[in-house]
Amino acid sequence: MPIATNELLSRDTAVQRIARRIAARDAYVITAPPTSLPRLSSALTELKGWHAYLDSGTPAVMRTDRAGALLVADLLMETAGVIVVPKTVPASELGEVVGQELPADGSQDLVVLMPTDGGPIFWPLLFVDALALVDPPVAAHLRAQHIADLN
Repeated sequence: MPIATNELLSRDTAVQRIARRIAARDAYVITAPPTSLPRLSSALTELKGWHAYLDSGTPAVMRTDRAGALLVADLLMETAGVIVVPKTVPASELGEVVGQELPADGSQDLVVLMPTDGGPIFWPLLFVDALALVDPPVAAHLRAQHIADLN
């Protein structure tokens, strides 16, 4: 069994790593508002190979594959997440974890979690910055239309 890891990365490194996964389309990319992290912390333990980039707006981003880190991060400060799950995980399993029905063929790369308080879509800035490296027009649109909802 692999050893769980936590590592601090520069924002730039985290953005580049997420962008590579978006471009490769070999993983599900989950945008997680701060209010969703506690629920995900227990649900993710059922999946193999996932890792999360936790962003609290500082120059450093935590990359972790420890479910408990999501809970601790949420307790310490408002933290958004970008969670990457390899597409070797069946869509049905991931769908159970995120509470959404996902196409079985893995064609849906992006999974957007809604805030638990019923608020508008929350776009983690880390995700938008990564998307800007892959699809600048879409990232620009998100920045223009949802600027209040970026962390």
